[in-house]
Amino acid sequence: MKRTTAIRTLQTVFILAACCVVPAAAAEVITAEIVEAHNSLDVEQPVRVELPAPKQVRRLGAKDDSNGHTQSFTVQTRPWQRTFVVLTDAPLDSPTLSPTQGIAVRGNPVRFRAAVPGALGLHALKLRVTMPDGSEAPWFDRSVVVGPEGADVQFPVALNEHLGEWTVTIMDLYTNKTATAQLVVLE
Repeated sequence: MKRTTAIRTLQTVFILAACCVVPAAAAEVITAEIVEAHNSLDVEQPVRVELPAPKQVRRLGAKDDSNGHTQSFTVQTRPWQRTFVVLTDAPLDSPTLSPTQGIAVRGNPVRFRAAVPGALGLHALKLRVTMPDGSEAPWFDRSVVVGPEGADVQFPVALNEHLGEWTVTIMDLYTNKTATAQLVVLE
């Protein structure tokens, strides 16, 4: 089966063009050849996509790095689940994370600056915090959306929070690249 379609109209494969989520009016519509797809929705199936020009290709949630710079790729779709693919002209940079202060005092909020250098639009980042003993602090977990200018992330430090050096990590959900920063909690 060979048909030409705008990526945004695919049933199970959605392309985030130009490395980011952008307003609909500014979104790049990429026309692609769907070279092979099956009609059944209840089984995993490959969808082979041919692009009009080579792009960097990365499937969101994939553990591997990417398909690299290519003009065609195959995506394995899962039943009743959407598959998101990021297309960019160049590899995406790693996110950055920097505390506005390296020391936090119990009972006061702490702020970090999260950014993705060279971003052309919005990036989804996952923030996770690790306590001084190495265990996770899931009450701080959150998703953060940052634009080209970056964003400030704030969270409270409880009056009874553990003292010591904490680690804050953000992961770009488009690339799985991470950045970490340290924070010392004092009384």
